[in-house]
Amino acid sequence: MRNINEKKTKLDFKKKVYMLSLLVLLRLDKSVLSKKFLETLLDDEKNMNYHYQVWVNLSFYRGKDNLPIYDDFYSDYKKEFNRIADYFISNLNLMNIGKRKEKNIAFVVHQLKVINHSATKLILDYAKNLKKIYPKYNIKIFVEDVINYGEMNKILPFIYESNHSSKFKDYHQQYIQGVDVEIYYSKKNVSRNERIKDLIKKIDNFAPNVIWSMREISLIPEILYDFYPVLYLSNGGNYTYNSADVYAVGDKNGFLKNNKKYKLLNPDEIYEFKAGIEFIETDKNIDRVEYNISSNDFVLVTVGNRLDKELDSDTRFIDSICDILIKNEKIKWIIVGPKKLEYLQKNYNHLYGNSIIRINYKEDLLALYKICDVYINPDRNGGGYSIAMAMNEALPIVIFNRASDGINWVGKENGVDKMQDYIQEIKKLFNNLDYRKEKGLSMKKRIQNNFSFENSIKELKQLFEITKNNFLKRLN
Repeated sequence: MRNINEKKTKLDFKKKVYMLSLLVLLRLDKSVLSKKFLETLLDDEKNMNYHYQVWVNLSFYRGKDNLPIYDDFYSDYKKEFNRIADYFISNLNLMNIGKRKEKNIAFVVHQLKVINHSATKLILDYAKNLKKIYPKYNIKIFVEDVINYGEMNKILPFIYESNHSSKFKDYHQQYIQGVDVEIYYSKKNVSRNERIKDLIKKIDNFAPNVIWSMREISLIPEILYDFYPVLYLSNGGNYTYNSADVYAVGDKNGFLKNNKKYKLLNPDEIYEFKAGIEFIETDKNIDRVEYNISSNDFVLVTVGNRLDKELDSDTRFIDSICDILIKNEKIKWIIVGPKKLEYLQKNYNHLYGNSIIRINYKEDLLALYKICDVYINPDRNGGGYSIAMAMNEALPIVIFNRASDGINWVGKENGVDKMQDYIQEIKKLFNNLDYRKEKGLSMKKRIQNNFSFENSIKELKQLFEITKNNFLKRLN
């Protein structure tokens, strides 16, 4: 590691990032890795066509593989993002773009997958409801396919990639059927340059009055920031680094707190926003017997795609929950998520298959929730959508009251401060059926009353106007 960027090394750019990627795969738990990645990127001028691929995967390494970051990470990451945008801009003819039509809204999204993919559903729900509530808007979704590489040369051994979004086109069309919303999928099997050129041409022809973006790794909104008003709607987390005229966020205080540290955003452009949410009803039923659970067992559930980062590192939380399981055989814990939980497996393997039920993936979470009694959320930032779904199924939520995606749905007043209080809340829900029903119904009422799409879309319309005004201010 020490010599990877020294002048004496014979490693070229591709070999350096290849080696760093391998070290992530080997789970080297040091922030020096993220620093070496960005030093390698920022020091290189000759291989800019590969930078976006490396930069995007660094985001996934950080979010999904628990790669630690250093103090100036966000600042350096933003610098590199600016360089990448400038590189692609240098290959584009942007002289005459920027036409805008009053009622046109462009959704520029990084990918679309199947409908039970929460980000995909949220994007399509916003487009559908915006059109239904304000039918005079013309809405078009442009899909970048950020982690679909087609015929592009992949230089990383450990790389996040996805099918081209058009593979799921029939699902998307069926879901938005009857609503006049168009989806444009990026070109397949072309270079990144060609894909971006085509998307920008199509967006310019559409002439949006506002560009709506939801993922910070999206490159097109960054490239077009100088030409169009951009609204960024956060889909979780408490900071970002992309350029926008308005940042619509669930946790404004968290964004402002982090902005004092990183200073990448204008605090006047950060707005508290209550997201809308809709749920697909399920007629599927699951029998507890399938998971060796009896009718009078008390079932806890936790869901997440990054539980190795969010749960396995919190040994105190695991120890406290497992202590409950050991002391009471009628309490079960279902954990849904694809990641291997090394600490849990190493120390509590004897509970697996009886008190602890591991499920890698569950397509129909709503059906699973019907056999659960309480959703328990570890001390993490993520988990928001799975928590909202649990609330809609009238499950009580046990959660810490610190800033997180989950507490935005649940409400800080419904969280607890300390681990001791957390365990006491679980015990109270176990011992008092009336209290459990009351808490569950209050969660269902909160999610349905406070996070309707009707209210969220009306708020979004106001933010569109602020976005346009902020854009005009920065032009002058």
